[in-house]
This record gives sequence, structure tokens and C-alpha cells, in this order.
Amino acid sequence: MLRAVLDTLICGGPVMIPLAAVSLIAWILIIEKYFLLKKENTNPNKFSDDIIYLLKNKKKKQAQDLCLSNKKIIPSAALTILRSESENKQKLLNKMSQIFHEQYPTLEKNISTIAVLGQVAPLLGLLGTVGGMVSVFNAIKLYGAGDPQLFAKGISEALLSTQAGLFVAIPILFFHSYLTGKTDDIMNGLEKSLMRIINFISEGKNE
Repeated sequence: MLRAVLDTLICGGPVMIPLAAVSLIAWILIIEKYFLLKKENTNPNKFSDDIIYLLKNKKKKQAQDLCLSNKKIIPSAALTILRSESENKQKLLNKMSQIFHEQYPTLEKNISTIAVLGQVAPLLGLLGTVGGMVSVFNAIKLYGAGDPQLFAKGISEALLSTQAGLFVAIPILFFHSYLTGKTDDIMNGLEKSLMRIINFISEGKNE
């Protein structure tokens, strides 16, 4: 199998080297981001329910301890709100906005890079295609079209590079979409949880 892969890389021409590099870098970033987002997986409804239940029963210390026991983004953000609950609702909303500005870049980091790599791959494949067709026309120009074997290498290079570009790009773009969706889910869950907690705190002050 390894031999077949090496033969394909050789037949695909020089563009296969940067294509392989793009694929390797993209998959390293995808795997790293997948496990980072998986680690942040929190049920926002259950978590906010637990916090509100403790606050409703005058157990602020237990609510803070629950946040401290979990190092994920949502509990850490909720702890910031709980420690600032003496402030008015607008200040709490400002705190939430600040949390968003701090946390989103961390979650979004490298996702745009993955997208760029997914877009570059088919362009590299197209470059290989052009290079292969140039070889074909050069062979025809020098030797004529009588012997197909003279320009078969160029056609093979063109087809393999196109195939490789698409083969690399499609799964990268799929996982980019998946990771973007997971990031949005976490941020939406963060917003929903903090808003529920802030609303509860504010309603308690108005009673």
C-alpha cells in the first residue's frame, strides 16, 4: 500500500509535495481543534438550572464551588458573573460581552486556517493539472501526436493532481464546517446560560 501511495505521489508530479504538506497540516489542526471543542462540551441548560437552583436556595457558595469544580468555558464564565452579582444588570451584561470577546478567539483559533487549507488544496490540484497539460502539449510539439506514450505521463500527472486536490480538500472542508458548528453551539450555549443566570439575579434584586 505504501508503495502504491509513493507511486501516486511520483506520478502526480511536483505539486503532490505541497498537497501532502497541506493535508498533513490541516489534519493536525483538525484533530487538535476537535479534542479542544470536545473538552468544552457542557449541557448549558442543565448547568444553568443547577446554578439557579442553588441561588434560589441561598447557596451562593455552593454555586461558586460548582463552577470552580469545572474548568470549562461555561462554568468559568458563570463564576465571573456570580462574583459580580452585586452589580446592576447592565454591568452584568457588559461582563458577559467581555467574556464573549475573550473566549471566542480561543475557540475560533485555527478554524479559519483549516478553511484556507481546504480552499488551497483544489487550487494546487488545478496547478498540477495545468502543469500536466503543458507537458502534453510540449510532447506533441516536439514529437507529434503519433505515439500516445510520449504524452501519457503528462495526462496522468494532470488527472492525478486534480484527483488528489479534491481528495484532500473535501474532508478538510467538511470538518471545517463541523468544527465551526461546534464552536457556534458552545458560544450559543454560553450566551443562553449566562443570560438565564443574569436574569435570575436581576429578578431577585427587583423582588
